[in-house]
Amino acid sequence: MKQIFIWICMLWLLFSCGKSNVNLNSFNGTYVGYFHRDSKDTVQVSLLFQENQYSGYREKKFCPQLGRGTFEQNEHNILFAGTSNRTYQDKTAGPMLNGAYSYEINADGSVRMWKKNGSNWEEFILRKSSDESLVYGIITKK
Repeated sequence: MKQIFIWICMLWLLFSCGKSNVNLNSFNGTYVGYFHRDSKDTVQVSLLFQENQYSGYREKKFCPQLGRGTFEQNEHNILFAGTSNRTYQDKTAGPMLNGAYSYEINADGSVRMWKKNGSNWEEFILRKSSDESLVYGIITKK
């Protein structure tokens, strides 16, 4: 009788523990690292992800203008929508951070995001940081 009770409890625990809708690999927090495009130099970047919004800073202009925007994430992709208003006439600013990037979380905890468009490609290698001051233009709640 005791064994039957234990088996019933074990089965109940097994079936009552369903998968939650929490994405364990959710981007949230400050990430710092590098951006590389095609054959150009590598630049330092920092991004703050917070409640499906992002804010970012880049060191040089050939990197996409990171600015601010929104993002959506699923298991394999992150979709950026840049919402920064350009109020200056800078023709060398490069494109906004927009579109779908594939991503993977590496064994060392770093995040690789990349996008290919024909023979052109872009890649971010980022690592989570606890220092929000690394991102200029931090997202503020309204």
